[in-house]
Amino acid sequence: MSFNKTGFSRKHSQRTFPRYQMPGRFKFPYFQDNLNMMIVIGAIYGVVRTIGAIGLLKNKMWGFMLSVINCVITMALMMFLLPAGILDGVLASSALILMLTQYYGDKEISGS
Repeated sequence: MSFNKTGFSRKHSQRTFPRYQMPGRFKFPYFQDNLNMMIVIGAIYGVVRTIGAIGLLKNKMWGFMLSVINCVITMALMMFLLPAGILDGVLASSALILMLTQYYGDKEISGS
């Protein structure tokens, strides 16, 4: 029986172990394979979010609508970007709730 540098026999050191999904990887391998494209799309998405935030700071309706659209798209796509999508979905949902409560305030649904 021959031993390698670690003290185990060759047969033992060549065992294959089950591959577990690492926490830094996406749920779907397509996203991991196209990571460069994901980085570019994420940067564009970040710029659009920043523009929407600037519009909200200036109290412009286009900033409000752009931010609402971004939040809805994020909530729809968060399940595909696991595990990072969980936190992104929580933040987008809370931002959407804050924007809508600020916009509509104390208005009630009318029955007429």
